[in-house]
This record gives sequence, structure tokens and C-alpha cells, in this order.
Amino acid sequence: MRTKTDLRNLTQEELVHYVESLGQPAFRGRQIMAWLYRPGIT
Repeated sequence: MRTKTDLRNLTQEELVHYVESLGQPAFRGRQIMAWLYRPGIT
């Protein structure tokens, strides 16, 4: 079982590699990064 990963502590490159390790396409990491740092998101 995987431990929880705080996505806010990852760089964009690290996040892309992380989601790829979960079997997701690379663009998904960029989407998550954009969502995390979108104005108005807390």
C-alpha cells in the first residue's frame, strides 16, 4: 500500500513522474499542477 504524498511539495517534473508511476499520462501531472496553483483554490 502506498503512503500519502503531499502533491504541493513536488515540482512539476516530480509530479509528472509520480502520476506516470501510477499509470497515468504525463499531461495529467501538468493538469494537477495547474489546478493546485490556480488563483482562488485553497
